[in-house]
Amino acid sequence: AGCRAIHDIPRNLSDDQLRAVASRDGVLGVMLIPFSVGDPATLDRVVDHVDHAAHVMGDGGVALGGDFTHQLNRALAGGRPDPLLPPGLLGETVEGLSGPQEYGALVDALRGRGWDGERLDGLLRGNLLRVLRRALPT
Repeated sequence: AGCRAIHDIPRNLSDDQLRAVASRDGVLGVMLIPFSVGDPATLDRVVDHVDHAAHVMGDGGVALGGDFTHQLNRALAGGRPDPLLPPGLLGETVEGLSGPQEYGALVDALRGRGWDGERLDGLLRGNLLRVLRRALPT
């Protein structure tokens, strides 16, 4: 999801919901698709969501959700619409972030906002791994 304070849609989480997730040592996986990012759907807007979530939840509560599976779903469906997604979502991407191959640009944008070291490592992998290690069987 994203942060409702940045882009007010029902799919995004309110600050109260973000705090509830953080209180259970969970993470918000920030979706990297225009539907949840908002207008304009740019890298800077993605970082707005990341920064806001970290402010509300703490740095350990934020991860990248990606959600690029809509590209695969579209390919597998032969271009037919996915009934679970809002109309017009398939094929749309954040400006400068068309898929995981452009994560380098996202990392650069995050660094430009002060994300570095352990803080950046947590966002990119550590926070999600912490939750997965706790939740999944060994």
